[in-house]
Amino acid sequence: MNSYFYSLLLVFIIVAWLINEDPNVGTWINIKAQQAWLEVRRSYYLIVYHPKNFITTWRLNSKLNKLLKEYEDEMKDD
Repeated sequence: MNSYFYSLLLVFIIVAWLINEDPNVGTWINIKAQQAWLEVRRSYYLIVYHPKNFITTWRLNSKLNKLLKEYEDEMKDD
């Protein structure tokens, strides 16, 4: 377990040294982190809001059925 932490510390030290030597490395790391976060969000939205996703379809259909039932009850009262 100690070797794992030493290797992480070594990687952190190397990255810090690279950022200190060349500021473009810090900018590159920032851009890559933003790109990774964008891909995570993109994947999330593709999974959640895909039309063939049964959970999204079920949720939408239940809301529509509830509105339809309310509308039918309202029409019966009139």
